[in-house]
Amino acid sequence: MKISIQINDLDVVADKQMLVQLLALLSGNSSSTPEVLGAPDAQATENVPEELPPEKEVDASRPTKKRKSDLTNPFASSDVLIANAYTKPIKDGQPVQVLLVPYGRFAVKSWKDVLVETAEMLITAGLLTYRTIPFAHSQIPLVTTSKRSTRSSVVQLTNGLYMDVGHSAKDIVRRAVALVEACGLSDKAFAVYYKKWSRHE
Repeated sequence: MKISIQINDLDVVADKQMLVQLLALLSGNSSSTPEVLGAPDAQATENVPEELPPEKEVDASRPTKKRKSDLTNPFASSDVLIANAYTKPIKDGQPVQVLLVPYGRFAVKSWKDVLVETAEMLITAGLLTYRTIPFAHSQIPLVTTSKRSTRSSVVQLTNGLYMDVGHSAKDIVRRAVALVEACGLSDKAFAVYYKKWSRHE
């Protein structure tokens, strides 16, 4: 026997069992899905809530903006800072890691390492070729093909170039950024993470 009932201005015609299940579903008292109810008419299916499509479920599980920013800084500790082309001058600290996009991260222990390891990564990537690269208005180039200086801070890179690494932390960062740009990368491609000096150190 079919029963006719009006729900929210909608005329529903169904047998008793289907009507009970439909009312339970609409009231939220049943976990039944439309498939369990059988094949209700077109008007009844319009009021049955649909399951979220897979795309929406994936979106809901994606990391929040906060988690995404955490990926930028690999250190959870608040005493680790980032130095790049846009930060204020570095006063002190111990460098721990350099990020060079898209070539990844590498560990460093000193400000000298920051400059040398950045140059070596650029050499490995085939971007830093054997040529002299000047630096701004300084008499000391970023890299040079000949060892003209007698300073003990001059080191030789694996491709034969010479580099002077006897600079302050601030100038090391400036030189690393300039070297990255000279090799065709964006100034945003370079960043160094450094840990603030402890009072007990």
